[in-house]
Amino acid sequence: MEQVIAAEGASTEEAIEKALKDLGESREDVEIEVLSENEEEVGVKVKLAIKDKRVSRGIGFLKDVLREMKIEAVVNPIEEEDHILINIEGEGLGPLIGRHGQTLDALQFLLNTVANKGAFHRKLIILDIEKYRVRKKKSLEELARKMAEKATATGRAVTLRPMTAYERKIVHTVLHDYLDIETMSDGEEPYRRVTIYPKHENVKS
Repeated sequence: MEQVIAAEGASTEEAIEKALKDLGESREDVEIEVLSENEEEVGVKVKLAIKDKRVSRGIGFLKDVLREMKIEAVVNPIEEEDHILINIEGEGLGPLIGRHGQTLDALQFLLNTVANKGAFHRKLIILDIEKYRVRKKKSLEELARKMAEKATATGRAVTLRPMTAYERKIVHTVLHDYLDIETMSDGEEPYRRVTIYPKHENVKS
């Protein structure tokens, strides 16, 4: 929930300064709305809301990381209703992705920690690098469909390799509407796996 405060003053400027003092924020960090303006009769009433700093904090964190690693890249944020997507584009970004995206996942965890610090409500920030997650999602969807066909054809459960929570969610989602199989996650992190079970009375073990 954003922090909002209303204040009154003999002038617009006085009302704004009073609200800024109460919030403890500077003018560039707030959005100002004048609610009523009749200085001669009732004075001025304004409403100030602190701007969402998660994007700026997140971008600042990522630029610090890129600078320390001496990597030149562009950081592009896109704000959606339920999450924020930040994509990094540039050359030589492989070390930021890592094996099976493990470094990317770790960087996303740190990014969410830094950007959401002090926020009343956390907002998920998804970090992508050179559209790695888009390609990964497509690959996992194809794998899930192929293994579902195998489970159905053989009548045997198929267990996939250990996956991150993000990867497992993709598999569960893409197979959710399949009527002849069901999926379950088993095991402890970081070895938690998805198993695809055929819905068959005589399932072979």
